[in-house]
Amino acid sequence: MDRNINASEEQDFFEQLQDQGNFRIEPCNTDIDFGNEKRFAKLELTNEQKIRIDGLMQHIPNLAAAGAMAGAYTVSFPKGLPHTLISLKQGGFGSQIFDGKRIVGSASFNPMLGQAAIYGVFSAMSIVTGQFFLARINKELKKINMKLNDILKFLYGNMKAELLAEVKFIKYACENYDSIMAHESQRIATISSIQKAKTIALKDIDFLMKDFDDKIKDTSSIKDFQSIKDFVDSDVKQIEECLDFALELYLMSSLMEVYYAENYEKKYIEYIKKDIEEYVSGCNEQRLLGYGTLRGKFDNCTVKSKDKDKQQECKTELEESIKLLKPKYRELCDRLYDVLDVSTLTTQKAEYYYLKEENKDYNVYYKLS
Repeated sequence: MDRNINASEEQDFFEQLQDQGNFRIEPCNTDIDFGNEKRFAKLELTNEQKIRIDGLMQHIPNLAAAGAMAGAYTVSFPKGLPHTLISLKQGGFGSQIFDGKRIVGSASFNPMLGQAAIYGVFSAMSIVTGQFFLARINKELKKINMKLNDILKFLYGNMKAELLAEVKFIKYACENYDSIMAHESQRIATISSIQKAKTIALKDIDFLMKDFDDKIKDTSSIKDFQSIKDFVDSDVKQIEECLDFALELYLMSSLMEVYYAENYEKKYIEYIKKDIEEYVSGCNEQRLLGYGTLRGKFDNCTVKSKDKDKQQECKTELEESIKLLKPKYRELCDRLYDVLDVSTLTTQKAEYYYLKEENKDYNVYYKLS
């Protein structure tokens, strides 16, 4: 049952394995500038991931000699014993060697790890790539990455404690993604907590938008410039910062739910993108209506001569806020959609480069473009 595999059979097996798995492993003979951060991202690997990659490289190009799949085995017989295994009633064979009358020894079963080595690395690369993209988006979320003392200056009401707690959890789950993904029970528990964070973010966004509308309506009786300015400088700006904070939590938890669940079905991804688009656009439109009301109040308020310049400054700042509102979320949402589209190994072509320096571990680079 155990036999040698020649070079031709080995090559045939490796090609079949690549065709079945829809992947290619090839030497790279072209000089590449891996320092170009716009084209390549160097992935940070855990020790376990490094071991898996090193194991894969040791199998190439001798994968066939190691075997076809993780559940397959070669059988080695002790020298000098007849090569007959005991046939079992339930089917298959036992490890005992039978000479026709009695058991004379036991055979050794050797695991065939070729496919397991490959797909184990692919799984690890999927996780480490996910860690890279999550960290990249997280860095762009300015509000939830502020220092605690600065965050406490604008959060108010009952939402202060719950939003802070959920943001802390989301950051923890983001930073430890690769480790948590390696432990199934912890991964499942984390998904549940991410969904809870998303629900709380949506609840607080709804509360803030209602609070924003109510306070805009309360200004109907305000006629003088200074009172309107004080309202914008205090109430409006505080609500704006809280909204940005809650929206960032919603966006990050939406992305992380996809990554932790590893659900990259096209229909599901399109639903997530549509949900984000509708929610963010709805918030923007509602805020723009409020800004429009405030702009009218600045135009028609009573103002002292000495405050004319301040009035113009306030109108200019408000116009700038209106101008920047849509592009700010448009750019962030577009980058989030790109991450959903291009970072999944199951839906997109992924290209990795394994580079080993002398006496060092492999460095892995992910091709961005």
